[in-house]
Amino acid sequence: MTSRDPRLDVLRGVALLVLLVNHAEELSQTQILSLVTYAPIGVSTAAELFIFLSGFVLGLAYWRVLASHGYVRLHTRCLARAWQIYLLHIASLVFTVGVVVSLAAYFGTDVASIFPSQGLTVTSGWLIRFLQLESNPQYFDILPLYIVFLLYVPFLLPLLRRHPGWGLGLSFGIYLLAQLAEYSGRAGALPFAGALYYNPMAWQLLFVIGIAAGFRVREGRPLPRVSGRGVIVAAALLIVVAAWYKGVRLNAVTGWFAEVRYVPGHPVPFDVPLTSKPTLGPVRLVHFLLLAGLAAQWLPALSSRVWRSHVAAAVARCGRHGLEVFVAGVVLTYAIGTVMRVDGGGDPVMMLTLDLLGVLALLAWADVVDWRRREPWRLTAGYRPDGLPSGDTLSTERPAAATVSASGIAHGAVGIRRVLGP
Repeated sequence: MTSRDPRLDVLRGVALLVLLVNHAEELSQTQILSLVTYAPIGVSTAAELFIFLSGFVLGLAYWRVLASHGYVRLHTRCLARAWQIYLLHIASLVFTVGVVVSLAAYFGTDVASIFPSQGLTVTSGWLIRFLQLESNPQYFDILPLYIVFLLYVPFLLPLLRRHPGWGLGLSFGIYLLAQLAEYSGRAGALPFAGALYYNPMAWQLLFVIGIAAGFRVREGRPLPRVSGRGVIVAAALLIVVAAWYKGVRLNAVTGWFAEVRYVPGHPVPFDVPLTSKPTLGPVRLVHFLLLAGLAAQWLPALSSRVWRSHVAAAVARCGRHGLEVFVAGVVLTYAIGTVMRVDGGGDPVMMLTLDLLGVLALLAWADVVDWRRREPWRLTAGYRPDGLPSGDTLSTERPAAATVSASGIAHGAVGIRRVLGP
């Protein structure tokens, strides 16, 4: 496999756009599109898809690093990438606070009154905890989670490459420890307890499964497929879980069927057994894996025109530059949330308008990043939009360039002088 399948970028782009809509409406306390886009086919959400695909893309890229350059280079790459993401994590806070403070000043209010519980009240002590990844505002937990993964996976990748079963077994054992700690009331004793919304010990399993799938594809081996009868059973389970979960969520928002314990701002009560999002509950994990298995079997059957359409190409650019688009999405989430909380008043038309503008802004930003990566002002050739991007995979490889050497310039000058004469 010489280049990344563009369908990966489309799926990652969809996940990023859905994350923007879901988070913006949750922060705005006005749920319109998120009634459909949040857990659209049951329990799992765009967050699971994004984490899994991030692991898959990392597996595609780092398999070659491990095979060609060895463990030391792999570890160096992971550390460099973790540092880069840490700096972007800080930059995302700076831009978000700047946007929110500017909008608050424009509307004549203060940040604390707009977001009393989102953790944007910046003090010296809080800033130190943020720099130590011990305290994060709402929606700022994904990048620290990825940093933890990059510090953890270098020790697991060699085992995953040589003995995939043992590597997955080790990862699953860590996941089980997180679940036992959660359901025995000892979650506070786990690493990063209270610092990150997503428990790294639980979510690393989904990331590692993605890496293992990427390794398998890079080695030219097909992914496991669901049999005919298995497809029917999996589809039936997904329909049942989707109907149940959507009913719980609709009731949580409307209260039509029965009174439920509901935390305002959260679209689904988090006390539903075995579906915890912070600890990637077993039902949530199994549901996503079933959905991923069916998608891997059905999506390739779609016409190539679907994947190569103009809309798919625009969404794929979001997925191709996932890190930059994710950071921009966090900033846009707070911008939309600020406007809606101060001036929106729960207006559904205004919410839909801001959702659309946010999606268009992310698509435009992805175009800008893609244009910047191509460096059209340089003498380059052979740029492939579906190639492995350095921004998402730490690949230091550059597209083939039309280089002009000093000797070539000298020979060209001599030729011109011979033609034109003295």
